[in-house]
This record gives sequence, C-alpha cells and structure tokens, in this order.
Amino acid sequence: SSKSGKAGAVKAKAKTAPAPVVVLTDGLVNGLLVAMTVASFVLRARKLDSPRTPVYDESYMGVIVNKYIKGDEFFFDIHPPFTRLVYFYMATFLGYDGSCN
Repeated sequence: SSKSGKAGAVKAKAKTAPAPVVVLTDGLVNGLLVAMTVASFVLRARKLDSPRTPVYDESYMGVIVNKYIKGDEFFFDIHPPFTRLVYFYMATFLGYDGSCN
C-alpha cells in the first residue's frame, strides 16, 4: 500500500525566466515624447482643410465670440460657457476686434 501525500516526493518547480526589466532613461523618455508629439501632429494635421465650409459649431461660436467682443450680448443657454469664453479670451489676446461676419 503506497501513500500519496505531501510528505512523500517533493516536486521540482519549473524555473521561469525573470521578467525583463525596462530601464527608462531620460533619452528614451524624451525620444518617446518627441515621437508621440510628431505622430499626433501628423495625424491631426492630415486633412486639416476638410471640410472647406464651417461646421455648425464653428459658425455658431464665431457669432457668439463676435457679440462678446463687441459687448452686444452675453448668452445663457443649456451649454456651459467655458468654450465660448476660451475663444473670447484667445480672440481678445490675439487682437481680434470682432469685425468679421
């Protein structure tokens, strides 16, 4: 009668290779950052001229920014004003006077 139990034979554990260690040096991190920046610029700039007419929000925001700059009217609607205010402050900072229709 043979006993099978934990006290019997000891099983040999299979040796596994240690996980590879990736060393992130400053040069590697900077290289990855530059590569990602270039890739994002290329992907964003591709077909930048399409469509050739303003999309709904673009023309809508332009009218609102013109009215904000001229001091004619401030809008209150269901959308938060953050985007409009960012456009307004950037237009003001860049010297836009609201003269384009």
